[in-house]
Amino acid sequence: KEKPIIEFTYFVPDERKQGGSYEKAVGTIKKIDMYEHSVVMDNGIRISINDLVSIEGDFFKGLEEY
Repeated sequence: KEKPIIEFTYFVPDERKQGGSYEKAVGTIKKIDMYEHSVVMDNGIRISINDLVSIEGDFFKGLEEY
């Protein structure tokens, strides 16, 4: 069975000054690292749970009713 495709929107702080930007990552989840408090995607992107802004995908369709 295929893993669901998920789209994450997350904040990336600017390393040189205050502020940052919002980025999107689309793919499948490899694991949720509870020790590092992050989501690791199959393509190697690691997103801090604290920086997540939104999570979307077909997997969540229909859940709005609950």
